[in-house]
Amino acid sequence: MSKNTTATIKNPERAKDLKEIFGSDKIYITSPLPTWISINGKYEKAFFIDLEQYDAKVIEKLVQHLSVKFHLSVDEIKCDLPKIGVPILDKDCIMVTTSPMMFIDDDRGDEDDY
Repeated sequence: MSKNTTATIKNPERAKDLKEIFGSDKIYITSPLPTWISINGKYEKAFFIDLEQYDAKVIEKLVQHLSVKFHLSVDEIKCDLPKIGVPILDKDCIMVTTSPMMFIDDDRGDEDDY
């Protein structure tokens, strides 16, 4: 995804953490459509942080934060981060995209279809 889809964090605790890491409560996400994930056996809708939009210094701050928060080694986080990603719960944010055309179907068929 490009830099045209973001999530603004509205959960105050999560916003504070992410501001310290990313310098903003507006985070680039991989898709404007949420994905269902399982957290502690409960299904929730979530967006995923688009890690490709951030430089190595920011990713290192993220790795350190996740290591402390989840009591995991830095090596574990570095190994799992590209595979698992970092979800942001749909209920904790507001998604914004500057490319709304991605939701419009260009293949509308011909007049006989109506």
